[in-house]
Amino acid sequence: MPPDVKNLLECDFTAVEPETKWLTDIIEQNKLSIREVADQNNASARLYSIIETVKANGLEPYHYLKHLFTELPKANSEADVQKLLPWQIDPLTLE
Repeated sequence: MPPDVKNLLECDFTAVEPETKWLTDIIEQNKLSIREVADQNNASARLYSIIETVKANGLEPYHYLKHLFTELPKANSEADVQKLLPWQIDPLTLE
């Protein structure tokens, strides 16, 4: 793989590393298997992706997630779910 392509594929999680300390603690405390760790890492990566997308859209993650978890159960269609995406939310409505 050419170096320029390799650089595009590398992920830098240094901005969220302090927020991942809890995962290391859980692994050490519970002696989790590699499969369990992989599953948790995938879930963590998805959560970090959501949080960074929320931030990129000018929203505060706590308020957005609170709104999402309150409104998502009420969604009855794909259109309802689409309205809950971070880029569809007005930051002033989440305060």
